Amino acid sequence: MEIKTFTLENFDFKKCLENLKIEQIEFSDINGNCQGYAIPKKQKIAISKLAANPLKTGLHEVAHCLLHSEEALLGDSLELSKSIKEFEAEGVAYIVSTRLNLGGLEYSRGYIQNQQNRLHCFSL
Repeated sequence: MEIKTFTLENFDFKKCLENLKIEQIEFSDINGNCQGYAIPKKQKIAISKLAANPLKTGLHEVAHCLLHSEEALLGDSLELSKSIKEFEAEGVAYIVSTRLNLGGLEYSRGYIQNQQNRLHCFSL
């Protein structure tokens, strides 16, 4: 069986937010290490002007809104640990970023591995 691959051409992040009814707000976190954040219950995201890869960060935050709000479109449970939520959101961002041919995937793989390691530590 042949697996077909595809790329997303002409991807428009603003249109994505519009279609998903997610609002991008001004970034106001004072944590210098924070690239972005989501407020899933309000369907809002913010991306730091200093984010290394703003589009990938935006995709990560969109995933939080889709997976981790009370009215989550795809969520199984609202009782997830922060590590599981981060693992899920970065996994989505990684897959979509791959299809968009974005850079920064090495960082993304490391971030996913770090969350996986945290999950493994807590499950022992």
